[in-house]
Amino acid sequence: MVIVITGSDGFLARHLRARLMALATAEVRAVSREVFADGAAFGAALVGADAVVHLAGVNRGDSVAVEDANSALARDLAAALEVTGGAPRLVHANSVLAGNATPYGRGKQRASETLAAWASRAGAGYVDVVLPNLFGECGKPDYNSVVATFCHRLASGASPEVREDRRIELLHAQDAARVITDHLGPEAPCGTVSPSGIDTTVGEVLDRLVEIAGVYAGGRFPDLSDSFSLSLFNSYRSYLYPDHFPMALKAHADGRG
Repeated sequence: MVIVITGSDGFLARHLRARLMALATAEVRAVSREVFADGAAFGAALVGADAVVHLAGVNRGDSVAVEDANSALARDLAAALEVTGGAPRLVHANSVLAGNATPYGRGKQRASETLAAWASRAGAGYVDVVLPNLFGECGKPDYNSVVATFCHRLASGASPEVREDRRIELLHAQDAARVITDHLGPEAPCGTVSPSGIDTTVGEVLDRLVEIAGVYAGGRFPDLSDSFSLSLFNSYRSYLYPDHFPMALKAHADGRG
């Protein structure tokens, strides 16, 4: 199975590529920003594809540019697919913000409509994966998620603060990657897929990360009895590497050894 991933250098793409590599069931063609902008190279990457995962997007910058860029990326992908003439399954990483009154929301909504229209014309399967806020290992602080920002600052010895405590739905990037891979095959259902995350608050996330960091600094593992705590712990540990590894462990001994 040949899978093309646009936005291949992005946060979610890295997690998706790692999952596909571990599964070892597909040939992955990574389409970076440079390849996407090169019509010939992009077209070559699409030839013979069984599935295309569209992760390329813009979520920071001038409001007009953000709105226009997301819809333009979808138009460029649809145009490239028209030229190649194939009908690969198309999976779009959408957002829960799609369709709201923000430039990003409008751009993502138009992108979804553009891709769905191409799939309908081509007779291809289309899956719109509507994602909440993502977090996970190696996210970019002050960009990908508040979890990345908190983890990076805690690992650096700083004391992060909550600027706006609000409710937030968080989904680990590997859970998002699993949903995407589950919908790549021709037998998987098409349509809109909305994976649920953990409903929490920014303050609760910081409190849990501070606890995790404090316990781990003492050479002990924190309570990892629930999957969310485990995901937060693994996210935090990714920011400790390589500066804080290997960890020096305190040896406890008595007359028995």
